[in-house]
Amino acid sequence: MILIKRIRYFGQEIAVACDGRCDKAWGRSSRPRADELGADLMADDELETAPADPGSIEGTDIKPRRPEDRLNKWCVRECERSVIPEVDFDKIAMGDDFTKRVRLEPVLVCKCGWRGRVDDQDALGTECGCCPQCGNEDLEFEKEANDGD
Repeated sequence: MILIKRIRYFGQEIAVACDGRCDKAWGRSSRPRADELGADLMADDELETAPADPGSIEGTDIKPRRPEDRLNKWCVRECERSVIPEVDFDKIAMGDDFTKRVRLEPVLVCKCGWRGRVDDQDALGTECGCCPQCGNEDLEFEKEANDGD
């Protein structure tokens, strides 16, 4: 199911779309991460029902509690399940598919076992592209958890 609604947002009329799964909407800043790096968001089936109040508010709008309240400002700014589709409503592409884990950012891996984000590597002063643990220059990008499914 795809829900679409026109709302007023920053003075402009826009359309917002979502899959209507408020029961699995944690919010962009609150959805649990799959590992210590925080690079992957957990899939729906790995999580319990999302809290009715994840603790965030957008203007006067909170996470919808009733179907008629769906697709408000909270949904646009905070809900990880919503998208602002292009003007062509015949070609609405939904956002992330939460039936699988969602990779937020690339993860680098080394043959020594080191695993980290690109930012982690740069923060350790290895702008040369080396592993901060062993100095190996042949780092590779890890395949996403849902690659090849």
